[in-house]
Amino acid sequence: APVAISGVNFAVAETGTLVVVESEGNGRMCLTLPSTLVTVMGIEKVIPRWRDLDVLLQLLPRSATGERMNPYTSMWTGTTAGDGPREFHLVLLDNGRSDALADRVGRQALRCIRCAACLNVCPVYERVGGHAYGSVYPGPIGAVLAPQLDHVATDPVAASLPFASTLCGACFSVCPVRIDIPRLLVHLRGEVVERKAARGPTAESVAMAAAGYVLGSRRRLDFAERAGASVARVLFPRGRVGRLPGPLGRWTDARDAPLPATQSFRRWWLERAAAAGPAAAGASGPPATDAPADGGGPPARSDELGIASVAAAMRATRRGRRSAGRSGGPGATGRSAHAPRDPSGRESVLGAVRGALDAAPGPTTPVRRDYRRASPTAGAQATDEMLERFAERITDYRATLRHAAPREAAIAIAAALAASGASSVVLPSDFPDDLVPRGDLGRPTTVTRDAPPLGVGDLERTDAAVTACAVAIAETGTIVLDGGAAQGRRALSLLPDHLVVVVRRSQVVDNVPDALVRLVPTTPQTWIS
Repeated sequence: APVAISGVNFAVAETGTLVVVESEGNGRMCLTLPSTLVTVMGIEKVIPRWRDLDVLLQLLPRSATGERMNPYTSMWTGTTAGDGPREFHLVLLDNGRSDALADRVGRQALRCIRCAACLNVCPVYERVGGHAYGSVYPGPIGAVLAPQLDHVATDPVAASLPFASTLCGACFSVCPVRIDIPRLLVHLRGEVVERKAARGPTAESVAMAAAGYVLGSRRRLDFAERAGASVARVLFPRGRVGRLPGPLGRWTDARDAPLPATQSFRRWWLERAAAAGPAAAGASGPPATDAPADGGGPPARSDELGIASVAAAMRATRRGRRSAGRSGGPGATGRSAHAPRDPSGRESVLGAVRGALDAAPGPTTPVRRDYRRASPTAGAQATDEMLERFAERITDYRATLRHAAPREAAIAIAAALAASGASSVVLPSDFPDDLVPRGDLGRPTTVTRDAPPLGVGDLERTDAAVTACAVAIAETGTIVLDGGAAQGRRALSLLPDHLVVVVRRSQVVDNVPDALVRLVPTTPQTWIS
C-alpha cells in the first residue's frame, strides 16, 4: 500500500517527535513501509519535553497490562532519507477537545493516556462490555470523554453515558493520571439535565410532575393506588403482566413487571386498626385528607413543585453563557467567523486552544518536572549487576541471549542463525566485517547486505536480519534501534522472521532516563521489548 494512516500516543513539543506504543507490530508496519504516512492526532496528546517520555512510556504499559514496557514503541520526527515514508502529513484533531479544555471540571478527561485501567475495575463495564456503550470510547473514561467530544446537546448516546455508572469510585482509585471520573460523571449529568430543561418539558419531566402531584396529597395517592389496582385486574386478569402497551413495552421485553398491590399499606393499616377497636383506630393517625404529605400548607399543585421556575432559571443561565461567548467573555471559544484563511490550520488550532484557556480563567496547578533524572553514572560502563538484570529481563521476554567476547561475536551470531534455521540473512550496508557470521551455520546460507536497498518482497522472503543497536535498557529489558551505525533502516528489523541484535556492554544503561540522555530525539527509533 502506498499510503498509511496512523494515530499517536504522545507528541513531544520540544522536538516535534511522535510516538506510537503497541503490542502487535502492525503499527510499525504502517509507520515504516508505505511511501506516504498520514497521522491523525488529538491535540491533547502533546507533552512538553523529550524527557517527559520517561514517565509516560512506563506508566502506560504498567497501568494497562502490568508490563514493564510495551513490546514495540516507534518514534519518528518528520521524514528520514532512505528510511520509512518519503512524505508525511500530520492532522491535528480538535473535534470538541478545545470545548472540553474550556470546562474547568471536564478538562481533566484530556489527561487520559488510554491505558484502560478504569475499564479493568469498572463493575458496569465488566457486566455489559464495551459494545453496550454505543460509543468509540467505552467504560468509565468513555462516559466522561465521549459526551464532551460528541456533544450531549445533539447526541442521545453521549447524553446517556454519564448515567452508565454506579459512582463507586473504583475507576478513580486506579487511574494513573488521577482523573476524578466520579466527579466528572456528576458534573456531566448536571449538564444533561440543564439542557433537557432548557428545551422545555420532556416525557420524563411531565411524568415526574405528575408523580409529584399525586404524591403531594394523601387523598390523591390513595385514589391512584386503588385505581391502579382496579385497572390492573381488568387488563391482566391472569394475575401477571404479559406486555405493557406502547413505549412501556420496552420494559417488559426483557423483564417482568409486577402487578400493583390490590391493597395499599395505608389502607391495610387503617383496616387493621379499625378491627382492633376505636382506640386503636384513633391512634393510627388522622384520616386521609387533601393536605400535603408534610402536614402543612395548602394542597400541592404541579406548578408549585418548582419545575417551571427551575427550568426558567436554567434557560436564563444558558442564555447568559451564550451571550458571554459571543462577547468574548468566559464562554468564548476563540473562533472567529471572519478569520483569515489558514491553509495549514495552525492558527485555527492554536486559536481554539487559546480561546478555551481564556474561557476558563483561574490559577493552574504547577506541575513538577524534576521527577526523574539520569543517574550520575549514565555514561559509565555497565556494571555486572546491570548486565545480570538486563539478561533476566530480556530472557523473560522469550529472547535467546548469548554472551561472547568481541573476537568471538561472529561465531555467536552464526550460532544464533543456525539455531533459527535461517537460510538467508540480510545485514545493514555498514555492518562491520569482523561481525559478519562465519562458520558452519548448519545449512547453506546466503548473506546479503542491504545495498542497494532490498525491496519489500525480498525482505519478506529473507529468513533473518542481523543489526547492532543504539541502547539497551536493563530496567525494562528493552533494545533501542535508531538507524545509527550498523543498524540499517527500520524495515530490516520488521520483515524477516528472525532478528539477531548485537549489544555491546557499553550500550547497556540502567533505566529509561539514562537511555533518553543517549538518544537523539529526531532519529527514527524502534524500541523492542
